[in-house]
This record gives sequence, C-alpha cells and structure tokens, in this order.
Amino acid sequence: MPKTGRFSMRRSTAVAERVLAQIRRDRRTLGMLFAMPAVIMLIFGFALGGQVSNVPILVDNQDAGYSANLGVTGMQLYAGSHVLASLQTDSAVSVTTGSFASGRQGVDSGAYFAAVLIPSNFSQVAFMRAQGRNVSASIQLYIDGTKPSIVATVLGALQNAVQNTSRVKGFNLVQQYAYGGKFSGLDVSLPSVIAFVLTFLVLLISLLPV
Repeated sequence: MPKTGRFSMRRSTAVAERVLAQIRRDRRTLGMLFAMPAVIMLIFGFALGGQVSNVPILVDNQDAGYSANLGVTGMQLYAGSHVLASLQTDSAVSVTTGSFASGRQGVDSGAYFAAVLIPSNFSQVAFMRAQGRNVSASIQLYIDGTKPSIVATVLGALQNAVQNTSRVKGFNLVQQYAYGGKFSGLDVSLPSVIAFVLTFLVLLISLLPV
C-alpha cells in the first residue's frame, strides 16, 4: 500500500501542473491575474495622486497693522492682511474668515480642513525682523492630519502666502493636529490595501476549478 501523510514533491508537482494547465484554459482567471492588478493600480493612482484644490480653511486675521516711523516719514504695514489676501487668491485653498475658535470647531466637525490664526503683532514683528531684530511671531495652525495630501497643500499655500508678503522675512508656524496627530500616506492607504488583498484572494480562489 502507498504511504500517506508524507510530503511528496512528485505529487505536489503534478498538482501544480494540473492547476497551471487549468489556469491557462480559464480566461476569467487569467483576467483576474493580469487585468485586475492593472485596474486597481489605476484606481489607487487616481485616488492617492493628483493635485488638490479648493481646500476649505478658516483664517482669523487678528493683525491690526503697524505704524512705523522712518525718520521724517511714516509707514503703515499690514502684513496680516497681505497674507490673507494672498491666501484668498490661491486656488489651492478656499478661505473663510472668522474666529479661530469657531475654525477649530469646524475642523473637528469636518466643515474645514484647517484653521489659521494670524497674531495681533504680526505686522510689528514683520517690520522688526526686516530691521534685523531677532524677534518672532507665531502663526497658529489647527489642521486635519488624516489626509497627507491636503496637509501638504495647506502648508504650501500658507508658506507661499507669507513669502509673497515681501516684508515678512520669516515666521514660526505652530501646528496642532486634530484627531490625535499627523497621519502618513501608509497609515491612510494600508487599511484599504489589506481589504483589497483579502477580497482579491477570496475572489481568485473562488474562480479556481475544484
């Protein structure tokens, strides 16, 4: 009698050859093996790539401006208003003005992706920095950190707005993330990838002939 219960390379090879022969004759299985991964890669490419625009944010500009005396002449500086105006003309974000507290609540409820607070001394500090004095002003940012592409878009728009204000040489950005912290691309995409792999394997096994 033949021995049973032991691994046999000959039997395993025979089974593998039979399965491969069945797969070659089954167009549905071949389609699942080659076409489906390409389709899924296209779907993930469209979902995770591309340029983000019109991200809703709220800006609280508390900067009242600064009157600077330059010898016999004076100068009015409104750095915060310039930053706000630059953000309003940036197609990457859609700006609503209001209080920072309501903006934080809006981020928590999903109405906004970020809330920005420009401090009341922003113009004064901008002028002093332009004069070479070592002072700083902090812009506060409360942002939804669950979407890395949107975080990068908001940060880029804010940095561009400050850089477009010629008299602002630099600033400190105090970031606070909603929902427990900043998420990476892997954190966001891994659950969907796991679900896809499990679904794909179950579907593939169901297509294999018995």
